[in-house]
Amino acid sequence: MAINYKKLPVYEQKDKILEVLEKNQVIVVQSPTGSGKTTQIPVILHEAGFSDSG
Repeated sequence: MAINYKKLPVYEQKDKILEVLEKNQVIVVQSPTGSGKTTQIPVILHEAGFSDSG
């Protein structure tokens, strides 16, 4: 069964996460187990250009 990661709660808050990161160097994301914190935050940051080319 394939999971549509873009429907996970954390990914749905992508714009809010990036908005807060523009104003703060460090943020804390609190969300229930299974909401996509571990899998989606790195993707969100990479897509927004927060990573090197790798």
